[in-house]
Amino acid sequence: SSPSWVSIGTAHPAMVTLLKICNFLPIICYTILIYLWRQSIGRNLMHIRVVNQYGMQPSGKKMAIRSAIRMQFPLVIMCRMLFIDPALGSADVTLAGLVVLSMVLLLLDIAFMLVYSLSSSVHDLVVGTHVVLDTSSKAGS
Repeated sequence: SSPSWVSIGTAHPAMVTLLKICNFLPIICYTILIYLWRQSIGRNLMHIRVVNQYGMQPSGKKMAIRSAIRMQFPLVIMCRMLFIDPALGSADVTLAGLVVLSMVLLLLDIAFMLVYSLSSSVHDLVVGTHVVLDTSSKAGS
């Protein structure tokens, strides 16, 4: 049995909300990283980058939108945890519906990427970006 101070049920509602938000700090930090530097650690390690239709670095706003569309599954779960009260009887049905919808969208994105002639995904098509091999001199260092 856990100590009484560990119980979240008796905590102040603002503290509970803060703890829920902290669960998703990695996703929030990743999105901020993409917005500011327009490059994730993985893309940097793989020497790939995202460019706009002119081959230039997209704006932070476009990269944040692209990231939100691409990461819609974790964002759906995050919204569910923040805004749906689990004490409600329909919370499980709502969560199941959101997960199914999110998985369908994810599968459609993957199918589109496999079928579309440019090998682009939906999130790239929506914001007008492409993923390319980074051949700049700094990519090799």
